[in-house]
Amino acid sequence: MKQACHTWIALRALGLIQDDPKTQDLAQILVPWAKHSYIGCWLPDMQKFKKGHGIIGNHTFKNAPYNGDNKSRFVVPKQKLLDALDPNLALHGYISSNSTLDASWWKQPYKAEQKDGEHLPDCLSSLFDTIADLLLLGDPELDALVPGSTGYGDYLDPTCTLTKAQVSTFFFIMSHYIADCFMPCHADKRRLAAFETDGVHEGWEKHWEKLIGADFKKTALKSTPATSEQVVAKAKELDTTLGLTFITPLTWPDNDNDIWETAIFWCRASFAFSCNIFPIGKYPYDSQAQPLFNEHFSDTAKLSEYDRIVLQSAVYAVASTWKQIWRKFKE
Repeated sequence: MKQACHTWIALRALGLIQDDPKTQDLAQILVPWAKHSYIGCWLPDMQKFKKGHGIIGNHTFKNAPYNGDNKSRFVVPKQKLLDALDPNLALHGYISSNSTLDASWWKQPYKAEQKDGEHLPDCLSSLFDTIADLLLLGDPELDALVPGSTGYGDYLDPTCTLTKAQVSTFFFIMSHYIADCFMPCHADKRRLAAFETDGVHEGWEKHWEKLIGADFKKTALKSTPATSEQVVAKAKELDTTLGLTFITPLTWPDNDNDIWETAIFWCRASFAFSCNIFPIGKYPYDSQAQPLFNEHFSDTAKLSEYDRIVLQSAVYAVASTWKQIWRKFKE
């Protein structure tokens, strides 16, 4: 995903945080920085950020058939995957009702062969805990919004405490990686998912950038006379255009998986979605075929439906994960 799309996803997630009665104080932390959200949302794709969380592997979890030992560990039956996904994700509805993958696909072991510590679930796990830590170290303004007393007021030097702006940047950084879990090409190791000129990956990201529009690019947000509240409201206006619906209060999978396991299931669901869109029979795992975006997605109605599934799921997952961090302080 490109800059405007990543930023819009975070801003629309902010709208869901606003609408949930249990995250009103979190909204007070994040919403004032909505006009600056592009900073955190785009940092992970900047070259120097590759020295930190932005290393390439942290943006992907590319699944492929697994033939090693302990194959049963890497088989995820359809019902197990559905049980692990939040039913309010559009991707859950698609896999439940519209998936055409046969029983043999669901019995096959799949694994993402990436370095430990260098893939999306690892990245999100570290960010999840880091953000919780940051919320514990806030200055008086931030601390007043975080439920419960940390007891660190007399311990911390005021110059060491963190502001709402600093913490918000990390929330926006996190949104980038959550959104990447729902980009099908980031979950599929087949050649077709590689980032190539006019290919599916590049073409889809360009397509989303046009759908979202220039209002959510860095240059527009830096110069807009709109308030941060108005910027979030504008993000909500795309719901009708994109056919998006959301349910609040925000939920989390019933089995209450931690973010690491949840992210693995998100990526596995995105891989299943990709295998529906690009059938294995036509694009085998070892195929070098590289379909062109415009040719493959010539059916605009189907493309619009695919867009809805990816974008709704990404927004909802960002907002519900932010709430899951916040729940640490509510319980």
